[in-house]
Amino acid sequence: STDSATGYSAGQILESAIKKINGDAEDAQGFLKALYDIDINTAKAAKGHMKLDADHDIVENVYVYELVAQGDRVGHKLLDTYKDVSKSWARSPQELEHFPFGTLKGKLVGLTKDQVEQLAKG
Repeated sequence: STDSATGYSAGQILESAIKKINGDAEDAQGFLKALYDIDINTAKAAKGHMKLDADHDIVENVYVYELVAQGDRVGHKLLDTYKDVSKSWARSPQELEHFPFGTLKGKLVGLTKDQVEQLAKG
């Protein structure tokens, strides 16, 4: 799954940043600059294209997949790929104050983005 690639990809980003500063991790500002200058292309990253955005959050591909039976095992069937999605959380605590966390199990299937945003507004 893509979950197993997350840690590996994080390692790839850190390795690239450390190489950019010639291993001098004592240089905190240099390391941070190198980290934010990283833009890993699809061919090199386990999860595809990756970089950090202006809010210091990861920008990466998001994969939507379905678990499917494959004989006596369970596998993944890729349904869609959303490219270069920023993980920035653009919601304030006040916007989420009325979101019904924990009460929607099994009820979100088929909802549109607008319907989910309406739920967040309360």
